[in-house]
Amino acid sequence: MLYKGKESLIQLAGLLSAKGINIAVVSPGSRNAPLIAALNRQGIQCLSVVDERSAAYFALGIAQQKRVPVAIACTSGTAALNYAPAIAEAYYQMVPLLILTADRPPEWIDQGDGQAINQNSLYSNYIRKSVQLPSEPWSESTLRYNARLINDAIDACTFPVDGPVHINIPLSEPLYKEETVAQPEVSLMQLVRTMPKVSYSDLEKFADIWNNTGSKLIIAGMLAPNPDLNRALNQLAEDPGTVVLTESTSNLHGRCFLQNIDRLIDGFEKNSDPEFIPDLLLTIGGHIVSRKVKAWLRWYKPKTHWHIAPVNIHVDTFKSLSHTIPVKAETFFGDFLPLIRKSKGSYRELWLEQHGKRASRHKEFLKNCPWSDLKAFEIILDHIPHGTMIQAGNSTPVRYLQLFDAPGQTICFGNRGVSGIDGCTSTAAGAAWANSALTVLFSGDIAFLYDSNALWNNNLTPNLRIIVMNNGGGNIFRIIEGPDTMPEMETYIETPYIPEIRYLAEMFGLKYFQASDPETLKNCLPEFWNNSISMPALLEIKTVNKISASILREYFNFLRS
Repeated sequence: MLYKGKESLIQLAGLLSAKGINIAVVSPGSRNAPLIAALNRQGIQCLSVVDERSAAYFALGIAQQKRVPVAIACTSGTAALNYAPAIAEAYYQMVPLLILTADRPPEWIDQGDGQAINQNSLYSNYIRKSVQLPSEPWSESTLRYNARLINDAIDACTFPVDGPVHINIPLSEPLYKEETVAQPEVSLMQLVRTMPKVSYSDLEKFADIWNNTGSKLIIAGMLAPNPDLNRALNQLAEDPGTVVLTESTSNLHGRCFLQNIDRLIDGFEKNSDPEFIPDLLLTIGGHIVSRKVKAWLRWYKPKTHWHIAPVNIHVDTFKSLSHTIPVKAETFFGDFLPLIRKSKGSYRELWLEQHGKRASRHKEFLKNCPWSDLKAFEIILDHIPHGTMIQAGNSTPVRYLQLFDAPGQTICFGNRGVSGIDGCTSTAAGAAWANSALTVLFSGDIAFLYDSNALWNNNLTPNLRIIVMNNGGGNIFRIIEGPDTMPEMETYIETPYIPEIRYLAEMFGLKYFQASDPETLKNCLPEFWNNSISMPALLEIKTVNKISASILREYFNFLRS
């Protein structure tokens, strides 16, 4: 039995299936009920998540891991607005999401009908493509037009780059009248994908600049694991005139990569040795976490800056951009490496010496470091199992992670597209659902509470681990310069009211652990990591806000001394 007058939904579900979209995260509603039925009856796996904001982030986590589009489907009105934060994150993180919003017919928008807003192009500032399907009734030509719009939209999720795409679907009543109707033609339209490359003449020009430049600095931002790119950068990092800086979220691993940017360059932004300033800066990947490296290179500008990314926009993060190269980094390096020769300089040795000094100071400080956020991170990362997937929460957790070497064989993701705290737990839950690896979210207390509806989800998997750093509020505001000088800081900015996290964990069926000193933390970690636990687990770590902030400042002072 199919819904008469809803042939477009049957066609939509068929095209999703034909193009390999087989997961949909759906939220309950009346207007989207026939849409959910069409997806489910097509054999698409439908995961029910009630809260639309959490649902969208949950889907983001799945798509982040599988690197294929995941659909989300909701009813009309404010439900669609609740998708917006995750869509913005997917746009800047370049993660493929297909947003399906049910709507009232156009003639009923702004006419006093309930649960109706203007949903056409609702996410226009952060969407790869947005289409509105035709209204009913249906004819053969309208169905063909409908199919073209759907084909265009699905293809735009992954070409020319990954990202979110919106399909708005006006649906008339009756919504639930089921009759046997002829199966509409799916009308699959295949897109032949081409791969942009840099011309050989331009490659020769770039190679000539590279070969005649003494000091080259490569900075990698947020990236999904990429073996081809990893190999190319390892080859470049062997060059005496080249330095490769990475972050936790770069997911790059190599003997010569320098991965602790903040501890490595702290102090450079105010008093940099000119020998460290590169002649040529090359950047790849998405957003860079380190504020220190941005401040340093914005002040001490390199002569030349190439940015490699598969989008046709100029990203001038360091106010020195000279060339945008709109191709995939692994494609560029595959063609570029045969044309370059080894340098004879000592730029890499200069950085390796600095790295060795700071690594030694780092270890020395931590030997006698009192209980604090910094000490807790050291203990956890020393004991985290190999092969773990880390989800880095925003604000302080991702910054603490940058101070430590990446544990063996771990990969690290985080919502660094827009860097909001509102969906970190939901994203981690989606990632854990999509990937069987032990998945560990590092979260602050405010971020965890903000997204507590992430736990109201029947799809949570037992490989999910949540570590909540409970330091009594938004401790980031005691760390960055400025907020801690304001009399309003504690009440209005840090917001120290933290409910009992234990009760939240118990209410949603999570196994709960707590630590408020080094020994308790070390003792509980083996059970917390244990993969025989049949439910998700939450570890609450209690520290004192002022002490943690003070120790972090002492840490950086010690590094520089």
